[in-house]
Amino acid sequence: MVGLDDPLFNFDYTLRFVRIVNLRDLELPEVKNLPVFVGIGDKDELFSVEDCRALYDEIPSNIKMFHVVKDGKHAEFPPGSWAPLGSWLKERFEL
Repeated sequence: MVGLDDPLFNFDYTLRFVRIVNLRDLELPEVKNLPVFVGIGDKDELFSVEDCRALYDEIPSNIKMFHVVKDGKHAEFPPGSWAPLGSWLKERFEL
């Protein structure tokens, strides 16, 4: 894993961080036209593709995309992994 020797880069989530948002009370607004792009690496060390997909499925938007980055990790992106997001943004916002 990259960044292990960098004091500003870590995977230590404190109780304070976890308590910032009470997920049980989190309610997503019923905004059907809010664009949402969710991406995850297939080798993510913190989250599974299945759990990320379950979260994606709960998002109440008609304009959304789920993308799995091949060989992507939580904080490491292979070359070309940003291209699907760029294409999606161009389609939605005529960039």
